[in-house]
Amino acid sequence: MLTTTNGIMFVLSSPSGVGKTTLAKKIEKNNSNFVISISHTTRKPSYGTLKEPVLKFLSAGKDVMFDIDWQGTQQLKKIKDLSLVTFFVLPPNIKVLKKRLLNRHKKQEKLIEERMNKFNEEISHWKEYNYVVINDDLETCYNEILEIIINEKKGINQTQNMDEIAKKVGKLIK
Repeated sequence: MLTTTNGIMFVLSSPSGVGKTTLAKKIEKNNSNFVISISHTTRKPSYGTLKEPVLKFLSAGKDVMFDIDWQGTQQLKKIKDLSLVTFFVLPPNIKVLKKRLLNRHKKQEKLIEERMNKFNEEISHWKEYNYVVINDDLETCYNEILEIIINEKKGINQTQNMDEIAKKVGKLIK
C-alpha cells in the first residue's frame, strides 16, 4: 500500500514513438502535484537523475514522473525502500507506431528503421511493469493512467487482464 504524505514516484516507459513523453508532459501540465524528473543517464549503477531534487520533491508531497526506458526502470527498481509505480505504454499496432515515427522523424529513414528494429526487444519487458496501457487515443490513455495514479495514491492496486495484454503483445511482435 502506498498511502503516504510523501509523494510517489511513477514511471512511464515504452518503445520509441508510442507517446510516453507526451503523456508525461500532459500529466504534469494538468496535475499540479506532478513534476517530471530530468534523467541524466541510465548507465550509472545508481539512477541517473539527480537524487537530491527528486527526494526533495517527494518529501514535499510532490509526485515525480519518470519518462524513461526499460533500462532506467530496472535501475530505479534496484533502489531499496522506493515507492515506485510503473507503467508500460504500448502502441495500438505496428502500422500506427511506424506512422508516428515517420511524422516525428521526417526524412530520417535510418533512425526510424533502428527504432523499429529495437521494438521487439523493448516490448519484451512489459511484464516487468505494474501496469500496461495502450495509447490508441491520447486522451483515453491519459485518463486511464490518471485513474490508476489516483487509485495508487489511495493505496488501491488495480488488476489488469494479463492474458489480454499478452495477446496484444503477441500481435504486436508478429
